[in-house]
Amino acid sequence: MPGGFAQKAGISTGDVIVRVNGRDVEDSVSFYRIVSLLPVGETVPVDLVRNGTGRRITVTVGELPARPRDSEILLQTALGFSVEELTENVAETLGYRYERGVLVTRVTRLSQADSVGLEPGDLVVKINGRPTPDLEAFREAFEAVQWGRKVLVEYRREGVSRTVRMTLEK
Repeated sequence: MPGGFAQKAGISTGDVIVRVNGRDVEDSVSFYRIVSLLPVGETVPVDLVRNGTGRRITVTVGELPARPRDSEILLQTALGFSVEELTENVAETLGYRYERGVLVTRVTRLSQADSVGLEPGDLVVKINGRPTPDLEAFREAFEAVQWGRKVLVEYRREGVSRTVRMTLEK
Protein backbone atom coordinates (compact mmCIF):
# COMPACT_ATOMS: atom_id res chain seq x y z
CA MET A 1 0.00 0.00 0.00
CA PRO A 2 1.62 3.29 -1.06
CA GLY A 3 2.61 5.28 2.01
CA GLY A 4 1.67 2.38 4.28
CA PHE A 5 3.56 1.05 7.28
CA ALA A 6 5.33 -1.67 5.29
CA GLN A 7 6.57 0.79 2.69
CA LYS A 8 7.70 3.23 5.38
CA ALA A 9 9.69 0.41 7.01
CA GLY A 10 11.46 -0.35 3.72
CA ILE A 11 9.46 -3.26 2.30
CA SER A 12 9.17 -2.98 -1.48
CA THR A 13 6.96 -4.42 -4.18
CA GLY A 14 8.45 -7.76 -5.21
CA ASP A 15 9.83 -8.60 -1.77
CA VAL A 16 8.92 -12.11 -0.63
CA ILE A 17 8.00 -12.14 3.06
CA VAL A 18 9.05 -15.43 4.63
CA ARG A 19 8.66 -14.77 8.38
CA VAL A 20 6.80 -12.26 10.55
CA ASN A 21 7.56 -11.96 14.25
CA GLY A 22 9.22 -15.39 14.21
CA ARG A 23 6.30 -17.16 12.49
CA ASP A 24 6.81 -18.71 9.06
CA VAL A 25 4.72 -17.29 6.22
CA GLU A 26 3.70 -20.12 3.91
CA ASP A 27 1.32 -18.19 1.67
CA SER A 28 -0.92 -15.12 1.62
CA VAL A 29 -3.49 -16.78 3.88
CA SER A 30 -0.96 -17.52 6.62
CA PHE A 31 0.46 -13.99 6.24
CA TYR A 32 -3.02 -12.50 6.69
CA ARG A 33 -3.63 -14.59 9.81
CA ILE A 34 -0.28 -13.72 11.38
CA VAL A 35 -0.50 -9.97 10.85
CA SER A 36 -4.18 -9.77 11.79
CA LEU A 37 -3.31 -10.95 15.31
CA LEU A 38 -0.49 -8.45 15.90
CA PRO A 39 -1.27 -5.52 18.21
CA VAL A 40 -1.23 -2.08 16.60
CA GLY A 41 1.90 -0.18 17.66
CA GLU A 42 4.04 -3.28 18.28
CA THR A 43 7.41 -3.42 16.50
CA VAL A 44 8.08 -6.80 14.86
CA PRO A 45 10.86 -8.31 12.76
CA VAL A 46 9.98 -9.21 9.17
CA ASP A 47 12.29 -11.58 7.28
CA LEU A 48 12.10 -11.28 3.52
CA VAL A 49 13.92 -12.13 0.34
CA ARG A 50 14.74 -9.32 -2.09
CA ASN A 51 16.47 -10.16 -5.37
CA GLY A 52 17.58 -13.52 -3.97
CA THR A 53 19.08 -12.06 -0.78
CA GLY A 54 17.61 -12.48 2.69
CA ARG A 55 16.95 -9.38 4.79
CA ARG A 56 15.40 -8.53 8.13
CA ILE A 57 13.38 -5.35 8.48
CA THR A 58 11.69 -4.04 11.60
CA VAL A 59 8.10 -2.89 11.06
CA THR A 60 5.79 -1.06 13.44
CA VAL A 61 2.33 -2.59 13.12
CA GLY A 62 -0.26 -0.08 11.99
CA GLU A 63 -3.98 -0.16 11.56
CA LEU A 64 -5.31 -0.46 8.05
CA PRO A 65 -7.22 2.63 7.02
CA ALA A 66 -10.94 2.01 6.84
CA ARG A 67 -12.36 1.65 3.39
CA PRO A 68 -15.32 3.94 2.74
CA ARG A 69 -17.80 1.05 2.79
CA ASP A 70 -16.46 -0.65 5.94
CA SER A 71 -19.17 0.76 8.16
CA GLU A 72 -21.80 -0.70 5.80
CA ILE A 73 -20.25 -4.12 5.23
CA LEU A 74 -18.85 -5.02 8.64
CA LEU A 75 -21.02 -7.00 11.04
CA GLN A 76 -20.06 -7.86 14.62
CA THR A 77 -21.86 -10.94 15.93
CA ALA A 78 -22.88 -11.74 19.49
CA LEU A 79 -20.60 -14.78 19.29
CA GLY A 80 -17.45 -12.69 19.21
CA PHE A 81 -16.49 -12.44 15.57
CA SER A 82 -16.88 -9.87 12.82
CA VAL A 83 -17.55 -10.58 9.16
CA GLU A 84 -17.58 -8.60 5.96
CA GLU A 85 -18.38 -9.15 2.31
CA LEU A 86 -15.87 -11.25 0.40
CA THR A 87 -14.54 -9.03 -2.36
CA GLU A 88 -13.06 -10.43 -5.55
CA ASN A 89 -9.55 -9.23 -4.67
CA VAL A 90 -9.65 -10.71 -1.17
CA ALA A 91 -11.12 -13.98 -2.50
CA GLU A 92 -8.22 -14.27 -4.93
CA THR A 93 -5.63 -13.45 -2.26
CA LEU A 94 -6.99 -15.91 0.33
CA GLY A 95 -7.69 -18.76 -2.09
CA TYR A 96 -11.49 -18.44 -2.06
CA ARG A 97 -11.75 -17.59 -5.77
CA TYR A 98 -14.67 -19.93 -6.46
CA GLU A 99 -16.22 -19.80 -2.99
CA ARG A 100 -19.19 -17.83 -1.67
CA GLY A 101 -19.48 -16.70 1.91
CA VAL A 102 -18.57 -13.92 4.31
CA LEU A 103 -15.06 -13.35 5.58
CA VAL A 104 -14.19 -13.44 9.28
CA THR A 105 -12.22 -10.24 9.84
CA ARG A 106 -11.81 -10.20 13.62
CA VAL A 107 -12.22 -12.61 16.53
CA THR A 108 -12.63 -11.22 20.03
CA ARG A 109 -10.28 -12.79 22.57
CA LEU A 110 -11.93 -15.15 25.06
CA SER A 111 -15.19 -15.14 23.08
CA GLN A 112 -17.06 -18.25 21.98
CA ALA A 113 -15.67 -17.79 18.48
CA ASP A 114 -12.15 -17.72 19.91
CA SER A 115 -12.76 -20.80 22.04
CA VAL A 116 -13.94 -22.89 19.07
CA GLY A 117 -11.00 -21.79 16.93
CA LEU A 118 -12.46 -19.34 14.40
CA GLU A 119 -9.73 -17.15 12.92
CA PRO A 120 -9.54 -14.05 10.76
CA GLY A 121 -9.49 -15.21 7.15
CA ASP A 122 -12.00 -18.04 7.67
CA LEU A 123 -14.93 -18.04 5.23
CA VAL A 124 -18.36 -18.57 6.82
CA VAL A 125 -20.54 -20.42 4.30
CA LYS A 126 -23.54 -21.51 6.42
CA ILE A 127 -25.34 -20.66 9.65
CA ASN A 128 -27.54 -23.53 10.94
CA GLY A 129 -27.52 -25.06 7.47
CA ARG A 130 -28.57 -21.84 5.71
CA PRO A 131 -26.10 -20.70 3.03
CA THR A 132 -24.47 -17.32 3.66
CA PRO A 133 -23.19 -16.26 0.23
CA ASP A 134 -23.21 -12.58 1.17
CA LEU A 135 -23.58 -10.30 4.17
CA GLU A 136 -27.35 -9.92 3.81
CA ALA A 137 -27.91 -13.70 3.79
CA PHE A 138 -25.55 -14.03 6.76
CA ARG A 139 -27.47 -11.38 8.67
CA GLU A 140 -30.82 -13.06 7.92
CA ALA A 141 -29.56 -16.51 8.93
CA PHE A 142 -27.98 -15.17 12.11
CA GLU A 143 -31.04 -13.14 13.09
CA ALA A 144 -33.21 -16.26 12.71
CA VAL A 145 -31.39 -17.85 15.65
CA GLN A 146 -33.17 -17.37 18.96
CA TRP A 147 -31.30 -16.32 22.09
CA GLY A 148 -30.15 -19.32 24.12
CA ARG A 149 -30.19 -21.61 21.06
CA LYS A 150 -27.33 -23.49 19.45
CA VAL A 151 -25.69 -22.01 16.36
CA LEU A 152 -23.89 -24.23 13.86
CA VAL A 153 -21.34 -22.22 11.91
CA GLU A 154 -19.90 -23.91 8.83
CA TYR A 155 -16.73 -22.33 7.50
CA ARG A 156 -13.81 -23.03 5.21
CA ARG A 157 -10.13 -22.68 5.93
CA GLU A 158 -7.36 -23.67 3.52
CA GLY A 159 -9.78 -25.75 1.42
CA VAL A 160 -11.20 -27.69 4.38
CA SER A 161 -14.82 -27.36 5.56
CA ARG A 162 -15.38 -27.27 9.31
CA THR A 163 -18.42 -26.85 11.52
CA VAL A 164 -18.43 -25.48 15.05
CA ARG A 165 -21.27 -25.24 17.55
CA MET A 166 -21.85 -22.27 19.82
CA THR A 167 -24.74 -20.93 21.87
CA LEU A 168 -26.24 -17.51 21.21
CA GLU A 169 -26.12 -15.89 24.64
CA LYS A 170 -27.01 -12.34 25.68
